[in-house]
Amino acid sequence: ILLATSGREKSHVEELNESGLPMVLLIRKLADDMDSVVVNNTKAAFDAVSYLAKTGHKRIAIFNGDRSLPLYQERYQGYVQALELAHLPLNPSLVLEASEQDSCYEIAKRFFNSGIPVDAVFAVSDPHALEVMSAAKDAGLRIPEDVSIMGFDNLQFSPFLDPPLTTVNQPFYEMGQAAAERIISLIEGEPSNALILVMETELIIRKSVMDRTKRIKKL
Repeated sequence: ILLATSGREKSHVEELNESGLPMVLLIRKLADDMDSVVVNNTKAAFDAVSYLAKTGHKRIAIFNGDRSLPLYQERYQGYVQALELAHLPLNPSLVLEASEQDSCYEIAKRFFNSGIPVDAVFAVSDPHALEVMSAAKDAGLRIPEDVSIMGFDNLQFSPFLDPPLTTVNQPFYEMGQAAAERIISLIEGEPSNALILVMETELIIRKSVMDRTKRIKKL
């Protein structure tokens, strides 16, 4: 089994692992004794938010997923570390999280309509970023002039948004290929310890993020 899931429940995954069935996890790591192909979520988020800080953004919000899931907690840690390095305060009013009751769009629109100052939003997935962009526009904000928006994934639709989305590229094809190669070796019975393969991410710069340092220089 190649298993790509980010749900809270993991007991069934642990049972599969204990059964000896060849299995490789994609996207998330659960334990050191489970084969996994992942990215360094903390570093990827750190690089993304650091870019926002370097381009002159001072009030950077995060729209996170459920932090009880490791990948979202790791991306939040990267956000916090980047703010610390840039000497920007961690403001609780700029930390948003999806809930079971409200959609990302509804939470983001309430946030934008609240008048809380913000000049950039780091969304921890491209689907989150899409809803944040829609909420910002419906709240009368221009992207990126009023607020820059960054995603995480680089999904197929991301270059075609208006404006095209700046995002973190996860090498999904290469991750799938590496996972398939690993599981074939497990099926063939090659003895080895569990392999945790960490793939590199890349920041893809598009038009949803403004370099505010250049605007300041022009003024």
